[in-house]
Amino acid sequence: MNDFFGFRSLITRTVMIIVYAVGVAAITVGGITLMVAAETGLLRLAGLGILTFGNLFWRVACEADVVMFSIHDLLKEISEKK
Repeated sequence: MNDFFGFRSLITRTVMIIVYAVGVAAITVGGITLMVAAETGLLRLAGLGILTFGNLFWRVACEADVVMFSIHDLLKEISEKK
């Protein structure tokens, strides 16, 4: 518990999993809603683009955050070995 309040133990990975899941759900619902509600083919195509590229971009952005924290963990291990 002392590590938690001293910020020596990070909870970011768990939080990032939740943030990723919520983001994927929001992007997917938004893309599908745009595709269904669109009156023109161009907007339906935009919904499909949001569905595919939006989820892809969101995955890459979340992975970048996780990589930054993984680097922190590795640097912390190296520092503790000295």
